[in-house]
Amino acid sequence: MDLRVTRGTNIEVSFSVPGELISNQATNHTAVEEWFVKYVVPFIGEFTINYIVVGDKVIPGLDDNILPVMRSLQDLLNSRYLGQVKITTMVGLTALGVQSPPSSGAFDPNVLENMKGILKFLWGQGSPLMLSLYPYDAYAYTGYTNNISLGYATFTSQTEQNPPIRTDGDLSYNNIFDEMVDAFYAAIDKANVGDVAIAIGETGWPTNGNYGAGPSLALTYNLNFKNHITSGKGTPMMPNIYIEGFIRSLFNENEKPEGESQFYGMFHIDFTPIYPFVFIKIIWSYGCKI
Repeated sequence: MDLRVTRGTNIEVSFSVPGELISNQATNHTAVEEWFVKYVVPFIGEFTINYIVVGDKVIPGLDDNILPVMRSLQDLLNSRYLGQVKITTMVGLTALGVQSPPSSGAFDPNVLENMKGILKFLWGQGSPLMLSLYPYDAYAYTGYTNNISLGYATFTSQTEQNPPIRTDGDLSYNNIFDEMVDAFYAAIDKANVGDVAIAIGETGWPTNGNYGAGPSLALTYNLNFKNHITSGKGTPMMPNIYIEGFIRSLFNENEKPEGESQFYGMFHIDFTPIYPFVFIKIIWSYGCKI
């Protein structure tokens, strides 16, 4: 889908700097400006731009390059009085050295110092750290060995009548999503750079693929995810907060590698619906079709 065809539709969008550009941009402010002018500036005033996401799960790997690009982009936003646009990066569970139990969550020691710099920047700008979290992967690929049931992965174990599935000290959990989020809250706390918020940059459930994939479960997960993050209940470690979140994705992506990664859309590529529309915000990646 070409972003230009959605002009005038009041869609909120975010832009993503692809990983292959980040190393050059980290030492070349001109390269950052060229990307910004070509791919962001044409849409200023046409859309509400929420985020510029510097890298999609490139930590570990490019962690020492993220902060310089963030600073260059912030300078460009400030020069155009676009302080409402937030800069962030998206990380997955691989950024953590310890994930379980959630209260023990900690960043990988190999990326910790760079993460401290990134988090300090995010705190200073009031931007959240974006997370890429997929309870489906935990259920489909490690669920048997880690005792992750379908209900625990899709929020359907989460009722007041059910006892907690897992406990971590005084914390009680009824879904794996909250465990994942709280592991990051614990890691941020241990980094000791400020109370950086969390946003869910991408999550979802595939409609086709391996064990547990299907349209009905995708609809169940996405609706429950939406209701969970907008409920204001937060997580066991961080109660009574609203968590911003993005569902992947609007369309199936036939250019992704074969397997579940092609089947996270709510619509086929011919625009026919796979299951009822839930909600979506677009994260637009340079050079990508979504």
